[in-house]
Amino acid sequence: MTTIRQIIEVVGNHYRVTHDQMAGEGRTDRVAWARHVAMWLAREEGWSELEIAALFGPRDRSTVNYAVNRIRGLMLMDATLNLELTHLQKLLEPCQE
Repeated sequence: MTTIRQIIEVVGNHYRVTHDQMAGEGRTDRVAWARHVAMWLAREEGWSELEIAALFGPRDRSTVNYAVNRIRGLMLMDATLNLELTHLQKLLEPCQE
């Protein structure tokens, strides 16, 4: 299983956001988006909301739940987003070996 830290690294590199920014209080669009994508990927990998929240700073499971549901909802309407998320999942495949 891919670790949450590996997910944060891949997503951070893709969106040019550091782990500290994702775990911090920042709410800029770029940071919040990267955080939400990383949370969604971690949930897709099977991590619990509590495990994910613990690595994203002072957050609780409802924050993770919101992020995951937001990404899932947007995926239903945006084919480009689906391609982008599929690309990120492929980047994580070597981490699973």
